[in-house]
Amino acid sequence: MKDNIIYIILAFLFLINIIEFIQLIALRNKQKRQKKRYDRLLRGMSPDLDLEEVLLNLNKSISNVDKKISEVEEDFNTNNAKSISAFVKTGVVHYNAYEDQHNELSFSLCLLDKTNTGIVLTSIYGRDFSNVYLKDVKNGEIENASPEEIKSLKIALDE
Repeated sequence: MKDNIIYIILAFLFLINIIEFIQLIALRNKQKRQKKRYDRLLRGMSPDLDLEEVLLNLNKSISNVDKKISEVEEDFNTNNAKSISAFVKTGVVHYNAYEDQHNELSFSLCLLDKTNTGIVLTSIYGRDFSNVYLKDVKNGEIENASPEEIKSLKIALDE
């Protein structure tokens, strides 16, 4: 179960990286097309245009594209680093919240980063209801935790 959650999170972050990489390629292709137009204009294929005005507009467009490429590259690098160092420690505890239940449908899931900061997600399953609780973990400590939440935190810290 915990492996599936890690893979889902990593897949989501990988998908974001792929989308940003596609945007980066699209911006580079746009820049290449503008450069071809610029070269064609300089060779005199459109004598009716004011060359100075066209060049100024083209220069502005290229500057904007360069800025966008830099932003996309920064986002790509940031998200790539985040996908590697996001939640690296996990702990899951399945249990029966009530005595008359079986199949251990309630659970506590702890997700921590390298600094032992993260969350504990608890789902309490009852016959007629289901509740979900979220608690913060800071430096490997959690406040007002149930025994199951503490156990999931210990499992995550032992990884």
